[in-house]
Formats: sequence, structure tokens, C-alpha cells
Amino acid sequence: MVLKGEDCKCSTPSHLSFLFIRWGVGFTLIELLIVIAIIGILAAIAVPIYRIQVVKARLSEVTQSMSHVATALAHYRQDNDAWPSNDLTTASAIQTTLNLALPVGTGYISTVTIHGGTGIIQFTPQNTGDPALNSESLILIPSIGQQGAITWSWSATAGFPAIYIPKK
Repeated sequence: MVLKGEDCKCSTPSHLSFLFIRWGVGFTLIELLIVIAIIGILAAIAVPIYRIQVVKARLSEVTQSMSHVATALAHYRQDNDAWPSNDLTTASAIQTTLNLALPVGTGYISTVTIHGGTGIIQFTPQNTGDPALNSESLILIPSIGQQGAITWSWSATAGFPAIYIPKK
């Protein structure tokens, strides 16, 4: 309910006097410095974590594509009882052999290699926001169990930061 003019039973602006208790009194310099220091500390913690998460999000395109290749390669092995005999290094060779299209050269995938005879999948990322990744590769290594089941393990070249290698 809003009181207007003659409806207001208070004296002239004294009913607002509680708003003006600190009128003319601001924050002290030490209070402002403490707030700035707290914001600086939070920013120093948040920015590196944010940068890592952005790179991980960009690498998700790479890891998802590698998982699709792993599935197609497992089907190829099941159908042919062997890995492809030659290295597959181009998107067209992969599409012809595995019937799988990949966004190589666009987005975040620079190069792709499927090593013939071993089934090892190797992708080199690009444009991830971390220059350390541009010359390094993420690797997916197959191992075949006694029943013929294929399990995949993640690895990377020596300079690839461990924080970006998928766990499973």
C-alpha cells in the first residue's frame, strides 16, 4: 500500500530519516581495498579453471569423433577379422574404408591417423585455445580380450597435458 499526500500521517520527510543515517558517509579506503582484493583472489582462481574447462569442451569434439571411429573400427574388425592393413590418414580414406565422415581440418580436428594392422587411432587437435595441444596427439589404443571383445584405452603423445586426457 502506498500512502499519498494527506493519507500520510507522518511528518515531512522524517519517515525517511532512516535512509539518511549514513548520508555523507562513504566506504573507507580499507573497506574498498579489501573488496578489490577479494575480487582479485576470486578472479585469480576462476580464470585458469575457466580456461581449462573451455579447452576440455573444445576437445570433446575430438574425443567424440575418436569414439565414433573406434566403434566403426570395431565393426570393421568384426566383419573382416582384421584391422585395416594400410594407414588411414585422410577423411576420404576413413569414409571409404569405415563408412564414417569426420570433420578433419575444420573445427578442432587437425589430422587423423588410423594405424594399419594395429587399429590405433591418433588425432591431432587444433584451435583448442591451448597452444601446447596443437602439435601433440590424443591416442586411442585397442586391446582384444580372450572372447574377442575390444577395449579401448586413452593415451597421448609426450607433450600432451595429462589434464586433458580422458579417463575412460
